[in-house]
Amino acid sequence: MPAREEDFELRGPLQAEVMAALWYVYRPKYEQSELLARSIRRRLAQASAESRREALLGLVEPLAQDDLDDLVRYMRKLKKRRRAAGRGGPPEARGARQVSAGGIELRDRSAGGAP
Repeated sequence: MPAREEDFELRGPLQAEVMAALWYVYRPKYEQSELLARSIRRRLAQASAESRREALLGLVEPLAQDDLDDLVRYMRKLKKRRRAAGRGGPPEARGARQVSAGGIELRDRSAGGAP
């Protein structure tokens, strides 16, 4: 008598082992944090200035104190780099060029690179 289809279902640890043997190893091109940041930037770019400000405040408000401290330090460094480079505001206000790559808006980041 032939085995029923449900007898061959793979689940849990066995499924993970079989899938690892059958499939290539997936390595994302971008880190999850970069994809999330790009998605948020795109959505914010489409919003009004008031909505954008409210959304940013809503993201920052629930952060833990350590995260807020890190954010403040980063913002101070960013502000200092922008002043030194003669760029005080966002790319739109500075007339900086925006480039679209695969539907994702890329903007010139401040000198030093890392967010």
